[in-house]
Amino acid sequence: MEKIPSELIQRWTQVTVTDSLHMPKRNEFIPTNFDIKKIVGASNSYPTTIKEDSYSKIWFKQDNSFFLPKSCMYFDITSPFTYVDPTHFNMARLFVTLVMDSLNEYAYDAEIAGIQYLLHATFYGIQLIIRGYNDKEKVLLMKILKEIIEFKIDPKRFFIIKDEYKRQLNNFKAEKPYMHASYYVNYLLEDTFWTNDDLLDALDDISCEQVQAFIPLFLSRLYIEALLMGNLTQQEAMEVGDLVCSTFHDCAGTKALLPSQRMKHRQIQLQDGCSYLFEVVNEVHPSSCIEVYYQYGLQNTTSNCLIELFCQIINEPCFDILRTKEQLGYIVFSGVRRAHGAQGLRVLVQSDRNPAYVESRIEAFLISIK
Repeated sequence: MEKIPSELIQRWTQVTVTDSLHMPKRNEFIPTNFDIKKIVGASNSYPTTIKEDSYSKIWFKQDNSFFLPKSCMYFDITSPFTYVDPTHFNMARLFVTLVMDSLNEYAYDAEIAGIQYLLHATFYGIQLIIRGYNDKEKVLLMKILKEIIEFKIDPKRFFIIKDEYKRQLNNFKAEKPYMHASYYVNYLLEDTFWTNDDLLDALDDISCEQVQAFIPLFLSRLYIEALLMGNLTQQEAMEVGDLVCSTFHDCAGTKALLPSQRMKHRQIQLQDGCSYLFEVVNEVHPSSCIEVYYQYGLQNTTSNCLIELFCQIINEPCFDILRTKEQLGYIVFSGVRRAHGAQGLRVLVQSDRNPAYVESRIEAFLISIK
């Protein structure tokens, strides 16, 4: 125990107000309205289109099951300049990552207020997802749109994020074999697919100025498809859709895509009775992985139901026989693979055994299911 000097006590009594100590700023995302919106007219059991034009397509479904003061907003923002070549796709990914990085100032307040958001780059452009309490979702939506449209790149953050992105591409070689198997199935079936090596080759030459110049190009022509569902009315959903479109149009000068620019990526059609084998050496992991894919055809309501039912039937015996009884490997999975309108059955096994032997056991299992 030591006696506090009187000089120190005197200094404490003379302390003035400092700006370093203050109450937290007001969290503008905290909801205040928890009212459940009344359903007007007939209630649909699935989302329906409430608006479609050259600029956007809006889907809507009002909650008629859970009656919670929450909603979900999904926006697929398509730009024809996203997947032109590896350079453009790299710039799109860097742009989205930089925007997410700058949005961190809102992330904590939104999360503790019960609102989550996700922004990521796709083959087509940007996908934005917002979910949580519906009262203040529009506030967060406008901040994200403003950040996208008015974004200015911080050169210091650019080089840090570019370096992290480069490490991710390089480190994919060390990922688990089952991730490699799924990656190469995509590579083989996609009509256009930029590999990690393609992206790495194009990455070094990309500068901060190039990405900054890419942003207005990306925003110059867009097509927006949105799904709004939960505790909101059809009129409110229309207003949100119109708000997004008008914000891009008024603030970024965005024009609608031409119909020919809205072409979807395609999958390669496998002919009936064909069989292909693709092998890649994994130089990092001692185990290997095999993914067997049986293409079923294009997606439609009937086909979707049939293949989902079939996968549900074989899911348990597939795991029981290949994983538990034959002990082929720790990771055994079967299910539907869907991409760009096509679908099929996939069976994936990561194992220490020879891939040819594992494939023979997968085929034997499927034959036994007949």
